[in-house]
Amino acid sequence: MPGKTASGVTDFLRHLDKGRSLSSNTLIAYRHDVADYPTFLDSIKGTGSWNFSDVNRADVRGFLGYLLRRNLSMRSVARELAAVRSLHRYLVNSDVVATNVPRLMGSPKFARPLPRYLSHQQMGDLFAHASERALSGKFPHLRNLAIVELLYSSGIRLSELTGLNWSDMDLVGRSGKVRDKGNKERRVYFGEHASAALSLYREALDNLKVRRRRRIDRTALWLNRRGGRLTPRMVQKVFTGLLGAIGAAGEGLTVHSLRHAFATHLLDNGAGIRHVQEMLGHESISTTALYTHVSMERIKEAYHEAHPRASSANVRWNPPAHDRT
Repeated sequence: MPGKTASGVTDFLRHLDKGRSLSSNTLIAYRHDVADYPTFLDSIKGTGSWNFSDVNRADVRGFLGYLLRRNLSMRSVARELAAVRSLHRYLVNSDVVATNVPRLMGSPKFARPLPRYLSHQQMGDLFAHASERALSGKFPHLRNLAIVELLYSSGIRLSELTGLNWSDMDLVGRSGKVRDKGNKERRVYFGEHASAALSLYREALDNLKVRRRRRIDRTALWLNRRGGRLTPRMVQKVFTGLLGAIGAAGEGLTVHSLRHAFATHLLDNGAGIRHVQEMLGHESISTTALYTHVSMERIKEAYHEAHPRASSANVRWNPPAHDRT
């Protein structure tokens, strides 16, 4: 990249790192997405022969076409375009360019896929399976039951789960303090089943601490058998292992599917969308609104399955043909 171009991108990334409360994963995504953009502009304008003030709407449309030709998911394309808009907005605010060119373009409309989640029946099967294993009294099984109970009961993200410490938890008040993707704190709540599972897990953990007096993390909520903090990858492995309880229906589900189930089941049972937004820690109500579409799909399915006159298969009467004479 030419000097000014490289400087503009570097300054933008530094601004994100210092001026905004973004998670490390979000910053990594921005670096990746923003790097694609000047690389594409180099390919059409010539390396070293342009700067951001030369960029026009045709260039940005070309970048959109370039992304689509790479067979990226619509979500990835939208994310990269959002990063480009943020970059240009920063350049305008920094007086590097006069106009935010991508802002002059209409945003492409991408259909957002409905989130995959576990049904009420699948959740019941999952908990029955995890509970049966926990009856052995073994530390990993008691921990795994407590993990799925807390995830489903509170709707927290995987990163929020693995970042928890015992000092964040109030088992009596059934609440906890988590740090979200922007490192902002919020209080979450969980039910009696999760609280009971956490109490049993704590007893097993205390026994583990007695046996392993050294080399054990005494602050982390979730530990592996060696006494270290459980990683997100380990939690996903735990969840995948439990999915055998629901068979082929569990293919493609992830830990995040429990968060989707939490939100969908709350809305199904009459919870207000604003309350669900607060519970999930969403900044925008539009993000939470996606779950209302899931709930509506469930309502439509239930209607067509249950109503005696919803389907043509249930028609038992045909009106007579009109007399044309």
